[in-house]
Amino acid sequence: FDAYASVGYTDSEIKEYARVPSDVGNWAPYVPKYTFNIGAQYRTSLTDSFGLFTRADFEKRGKQYWDPENSTARDALDLLKLRLGIESASDTWSLIGTVDNALDEEYNSEWVGGGFAHIAPPRTWRIDFSYNF
Repeated sequence: FDAYASVGYTDSEIKEYARVPSDVGNWAPYVPKYTFNIGAQYRTSLTDSFGLFTRADFEKRGKQYWDPENSTARDALDLLKLRLGIESASDTWSLIGTVDNALDEEYNSEWVGGGFAHIAPPRTWRIDFSYNF
């Protein structure tokens, strides 16, 4: 069993900005004030030949602004990734199912002035087979 956690805090206040001095004091764009991650992974043997693999990763990102004027922002968001699979005891192969954005969080992963937004992928399922030779 493995577990981890981390916390990040960024003081991204704009100190100087000759192009638009009124933006001084605002948050820098694309930088969330805080991030938080926690996760756990568990591996166990099912037989002498096969093992079970499970993992969960949770991430919280704080509010972030898209522009120096702080006129457009993305709210804080929660992301969860889940994995479950089997793997050979010799590490030769693995078959792992993954769910990205398991909470089906709707958010923009990108935003550019003029209103262009790139919507982040919704809940996504996949199966990965790996073979090491």
